[in-house]
Amino acid sequence: MQRLRKSHRRICTSSPNPARQAQQRRALASAIELMESRLLFHGDPHADIQVNDINTAGGGSVVVNVTYTDDDKVARTSVGASDLIVTNQATGDALSLENVVAFPLTSDSPVVATYTYAAPGGSWDAGDNGSYRVFLDEDRVFDQDGNSVPPTSKTFNVNIPSGGGDDGHGPDVNFKTVDDVHSAGATLRGLRDRVHRRRRRRFYDC
Repeated sequence: MQRLRKSHRRICTSSPNPARQAQQRRALASAIELMESRLLFHGDPHADIQVNDINTAGGGSVVVNVTYTDDDKVARTSVGASDLIVTNQATGDALSLENVVAFPLTSDSPVVATYTYAAPGGSWDAGDNGSYRVFLDEDRVFDQDGNSVPPTSKTFNVNIPSGGGDDGHGPDVNFKTVDDVHSAGATLRGLRDRVHRRRRRRFYDC
């Protein structure tokens, strides 16, 4: 019995394995770092909208480029035709979407999408002048963790000089009056008579 107690005392008081403790500390540090990156430093996806002003008439559309970024990956399947709305800020009229393409085709960061909207009436002219707003609402585009791109907007201006393009009124026609039609007709008759007389003189001279 005394020998068993001494053996048990030696086992309990034996020093821990330094290599195993170091391995456990490294594993714990890695777990803490991963948890901090997910809980403290994880950011929502972001959208950067780029669109140019329109200063010349005749174009049939406006192109909006949006770059979606995330600290991990943007969910590619969340990018589509319902992402944006483009409106005339004075009238509230929305432009019609013609098409949208996005690359790459799989989830990644960044994802670049190009949206093409038709001009009012089919082409830009001075009657469309004003400020337009491109708006991306919340819960439209997401990252792979389900986080939504926050509401984002961008404005562009249409400033086409008056008279540029088809304004829908057609060409202007200006009419001028003739003061004395009879005198003009008389003058034409006089010229014809002179020609006939000259022809007769040539005939008799021969």
